[in-house]
Amino acid sequence: MHEKPITFEGNNTDLMAIIGATTAVMTMFACGTLGLGYYCMPCIPGLFGLIGLLTAHEAADPQRTRLLSWISLGVTIAFTALIGMFILLYFLIIGFAVASGN
Repeated sequence: MHEKPITFEGNNTDLMAIIGATTAVMTMFACGTLGLGYYCMPCIPGLFGLIGLLTAHEAADPQRTRLLSWISLGVTIAFTALIGMFILLYFLIIGFAVASGN
């Protein structure tokens, strides 16, 4: 049986460096697009979660990869639904204001 190569091995310090680099790239993306990149932020974890879910069979720990991918997709769906509810609430408030004549 052929063992899958592990591309990253580390400890908590290495993990903090990865988190720091990831947040730095996200900050540069948001600032580099003059704030317009924030509108893409809810889509990015969903895209990466979907990619992770579809390629989990290639991971060193497929079960962990599937779990983290489902968490990413779930948060993306919940956040997108929350945004949709706020947009709907906005239009309902505007509609009630117009209908009341004030």
